[in-house]
Amino acid sequence: MRKIRLTLGVRLTLMIVGGGALALGILSYTLIRIQANNHNEAFTTAASRLTTLMAKEIAPALHLQDERIVKKKVKAFLATAEEKLLRFTAYDLEGNQVFNNGEISAAADLDQQLKANLKILASGETAIKESPDRSVMLRPAFLPGDEAAGYVAVAWSKHELIALNRQLAETAALITLLVLIVASIIIIFFVNRFVTRPVTERVVMINRGSREIADASRDLAIRTNRQSASLEETAASMEQMASIVQNNADEAKHATQLVKGTRDTVETGRSSLLAAVDQAIETNEQTFGGAQTTNQQVVEAMANILDSSTRISGIITLINDISFQTNLLALNASVEAARAGEHGKGFAVVATEVRKLAHRSAKAAAEIGNLIESGLETMHTGREIVERSDAALGKLRQETEGMLHGLKEHSDESLDAILKAVVEFSEMMENIEAASLEHANGIAQVNVAIADMDRITQENAAMVKQTASSSQSMALESERLRQVFTPTPSARPESEVIPGAGLDDDAVGKLEQQQSGLTSYFVPKRQSAYQDSERPVDTVEHQRSTDDFR
Repeated sequence: MRKIRLTLGVRLTLMIVGGGALALGILSYTLIRIQANNHNEAFTTAASRLTTLMAKEIAPALHLQDERIVKKKVKAFLATAEEKLLRFTAYDLEGNQVFNNGEISAAADLDQQLKANLKILASGETAIKESPDRSVMLRPAFLPGDEAAGYVAVAWSKHELIALNRQLAETAALITLLVLIVASIIIIFFVNRFVTRPVTERVVMINRGSREIADASRDLAIRTNRQSASLEETAASMEQMASIVQNNADEAKHATQLVKGTRDTVETGRSSLLAAVDQAIETNEQTFGGAQTTNQQVVEAMANILDSSTRISGIITLINDISFQTNLLALNASVEAARAGEHGKGFAVVATEVRKLAHRSAKAAAEIGNLIESGLETMHTGREIVERSDAALGKLRQETEGMLHGLKEHSDESLDAILKAVVEFSEMMENIEAASLEHANGIAQVNVAIADMDRITQENAAMVKQTASSSQSMALESERLRQVFTPTPSARPESEVIPGAGLDDDAVGKLEQQQSGLTSYFVPKRQSAYQDSERPVDTVEHQRSTDDFR
């Protein structure tokens, strides 16, 4: 039995339609459930309201336990809800039947429900029991004073609700089926129009392009032969470059020796400068150390002078106080003398105190003299210290001048030697620059040509095989891709080899041999030219010399 192969468009359509059907089914089921719940709530609300009205209406007759009045009260309700009402039963407070109407089969169920929920009804609450085909509602019948007169049990039929929900489900299923059919037709149209047909056209273009690539592989082989021939011309120019490289090597060797001598000179001058600088640093440290010690002594002397000045200030204050008191005593003596007249006993006492104060003033003046003399000596000492500091600084200046003169002489000599070497180095560099310019121009052209030819030849030799196999694989894959979208078989079988897909192995081998022969022709010559110019040049020392010169 032949296996049926579905195209990508059919599979994509089935996947989209299946997903849409699943989503639409879930949405329809959700909406049906929501609508059914709304119907159930409306049914329960209407039945509960009607049960309440019936209980309220028969409450007085139920209180009297008069079956005739109860029947008369509920007659209108029974006529209104005849199709929905399965069973209506009125009970007294003890649970005994007072009135019943409806199907006999529901009587036992109502009695059981009432007895099971008697306590709940006695507390004034309502009991509702749901089943697939009916809804039983139990509630007390209250008198106008909220006094329970009995109980009412009503069994409501759900056959209309069930029929309504069934009709809703059938309608939703029909709409869903119609939507799926219309959506499937639209999806098939758009998939075929915007997916299958464009991709099929692109696959045909790819197949055509693979054949063009196969034809181009033959042109690539021809270009490879031409590019390999150009390598022969570049090999000849390498011999001319060899002599230029040798001349540049000799000039570079001489320049290296000059740079090395310049480096030695710079190093000698640097050592002399470093020694002189070290000596200057040591001398400066000693001189500035003495200056620092001298300055410290000056600071101490100044501190002593400040202390003496402070003490002098205190003594002067004391003398001023004594003078003030002496004036007061003298004033008192005058007053006493004026009062006593000839009897100047008080004056004698005042005079005694004046003499004491004068004695204290004399003693304080002596101390002031001593302190002033001590301050003069201290200032003299500070002066000597400052003089020694000046002498030390003068000595430092002389030594520094001498050191700088010596450093200048050494620097002049070193710089003269460096300048002479630099002049010679510059002349050599000019010659090297001229030769290097000619060498660089020729070598640049040769390097560009050789690099391009080597790269193109090697890459093209490998690309000939790769292009052939890639074009064959691309044709086969494009045919398979086309069959994915359109099951109609192609006129060209998959096993057919595309004409001109590439060259055979012998042709590619010849190209590789030719390329390797050309490489072996000019590479040894280039290596021999550089081997003749080899010389022991210390590149590290050359770099260091260049850095010192800079």
